[in-house]
Amino acid sequence: MWFRCLKFTKKERFWVYETGNRINGSPAAGDGFTAFGGCDALVHVVSLVSGRKVREIDAGANIAASAALVDGKAYVGQYEHEFLAVDLKEGRILWRYKDRSFPFMSSPAVAGDRIVVGSHDKRVHCIRRDTGEAVWTFATRG
Repeated sequence: MWFRCLKFTKKERFWVYETGNRINGSPAAGDGFTAFGGCDALVHVVSLVSGRKVREIDAGANIAASAALVDGKAYVGQYEHEFLAVDLKEGRILWRYKDRSFPFMSSPAVAGDRIVVGSHDKRVHCIRRDTGEAVWTFATRG
């Protein structure tokens, strides 16, 4: 699939980046790069200036939603029932959160030291940003 970076004034293309499979969520951007995942089970880290690959990080399964990007780290869920913290500069997984056997298919919100994300288990999860430990879960009943 193609990821395109466009100039807003003239719809002129800055660069195009191609992945090996579909991109499901919106890209997150910050610190001079963008990060996104998709059906190739990779977190792609791409330079915003050149459009060149900085690195790819194996997420272990398809990524269904957008990542949140804060302080050089991406927070993203995947189909194999895990929510991940990824250090984009070092190119490694910092921690994995797994509660039950349901995929994380929603985009997370980050506030301070907490991450809030929905799961197919019909619950909203609040996770500590530094350790990946559960703070609380909320059953949505639907």
